[in-house]
Amino acid sequence: MTGTAEDREASPATRIRARWLYGGAGVARRGAAILVRGDRIAAVGPDADVPHTGGPELTFEAATVLPGLIDAHTHLLLPYGRDLTRVDSGSAAATAAARAVAARLLGRGVTTVRDLGSPGTDGQALRDAIGARPADGPTVVAAGRPITSPDGHFRSFGITVEGAAEAAGAVRLLHDEGADLVKIAVTGGSLTPGTDMSRAYLGRSEMAAIVAAAHARGMRVAAHAHGTEGIEIALAAGVDTIEHCTWLDARGRIQAPPPELLRALCDRKQSVVLAGPIEPAIADLLDTPVPSGADSPMAPGLERRLRIWRNGRTLARAGVPMALGSDSIYGQFPDCRDLTVRARAMVAFAGWRPAEALAALTSGGAHALGRAGEVGTIAPGAYADLLVVAGNPTESIGDLDRVVAVFKRGRRVARDAPVNG
Repeated sequence: MTGTAEDREASPATRIRARWLYGGAGVARRGAAILVRGDRIAAVGPDADVPHTGGPELTFEAATVLPGLIDAHTHLLLPYGRDLTRVDSGSAAATAAARAVAARLLGRGVTTVRDLGSPGTDGQALRDAIGARPADGPTVVAAGRPITSPDGHFRSFGITVEGAAEAAGAVRLLHDEGADLVKIAVTGGSLTPGTDMSRAYLGRSEMAAIVAAAHARGMRVAAHAHGTEGIEIALAAGVDTIEHCTWLDARGRIQAPPPELLRALCDRKQSVVLAGPIEPAIADLLDTPVPSGADSPMAPGLERRLRIWRNGRTLARAGVPMALGSDSIYGQFPDCRDLTVRARAMVAFAGWRPAEALAALTSGGAHALGRAGEVGTIAPGAYADLLVVAGNPTESIGDLDRVVAVFKRGRRVARDAPVNG
């Protein structure tokens, strides 16, 4: 339910209690309760302090309630196996697949996604369709067509620009097309053959023009940047989020974050989104027991992914706001567990603590989207987007896949286990 504050006050309040509550930061608390009125959280606190209003009361035993998960970087309109060098808008098959994926994501507790690149205005159309029927999927924040160079990443369906004037004009066009934010392909990408992931394809003047034009229209800017050169340009231009942040040198090797750029990221509180499709071999290892004392099961080719995640851990512990994105071309995991597989693997193999991964999936994602205080948190005034899982994911991150219930905007939209109360 949505509406005015008066509408919410007049609506019945639902009281939700679980053994643990994780609010988007810190540790899970015991014995807390939440009061939901309409689409917002009205109160949260110790069980004894949250009033009983006569409305529905739900108690989840041996479970944790946490904010709905945020996939801060994905591509709902790019199905797995599609030739991304030939992408047309208005594909009925891609739209149908996206609608099915959206429904499965919501059932897994992903209540908000940021779609960072889709053909034509397909992303905006999907956003609006789900907005009209909120139980059909997560809230979608849509970037629409990415801005790139004539020889750059995603050029097959992006807006190609040369020079500051064309760059600013592309932002105006995206604004007219109803995009929520601007996605820039600063460096090459693995899904566009012939591009170099370590090279910056857009220069400082173009980047500055894009950021200025976007911010003048209230639009945030997400910069796809694998190479350190592109990261430095994006940071200097004042983008809102840096996607991937792989720290590739000119020869394509993953390096540690340079100290001066790490300090700059910290000083700016620059939001960084770790995103990239996960290799199936890593996912398989999560469910394969490793004998005590055995050597690491990681094949040499997988070490590259782990270096990226370890660099991300360095950023997180230095104080850089981190978010997670699946970057999924959907269909790799039919059950759409892309995001939680990534979080589990980062904890299992790259030294992330469960609470660090959870923060990136909730409050960190909200920071990346510019919606802190609205989503990714359990606090008065925030949207009542909630995930209930069996167990305690601050101790065992795999519990994120043990979904008990999902609430979106205060409405229960998925239930996979019995509830007491």
